[in-house]
Amino acid sequence: MTSIRELARLNGIAPSTYHRRIKQGWDKMDALIIPPNENHKKKVTDNQVIECEKLGLTIRRSAIYLGFSYYALELRIKKLGITWRGKGRQIGAKQ
Repeated sequence: MTSIRELARLNGIAPSTYHRRIKQGWDKMDALIIPPNENHKKKVTDNQVIECEKLGLTIRRSAIYLGFSYYALELRIKKLGITWRGKGRQIGAKQ
């Protein structure tokens, strides 16, 4: 069986990054496959944020979907005064 350390390295993730993400509440699979700092510089419009909320994803998964950092999305949600109703459904999941 492959260790978490090996899986993380195969995906270009430092084991310390994986463990920090888990402590921050990330999903285990996301922690292993999302490249570090992949999504911190993309510009996202207010309209894109509003439309993304309708998908019913968690804020973390919405940030990944939008290519935006979790923290930046959280700030934008507060600025827009949106009540985020995400239930954690995966993109494309059957309802």
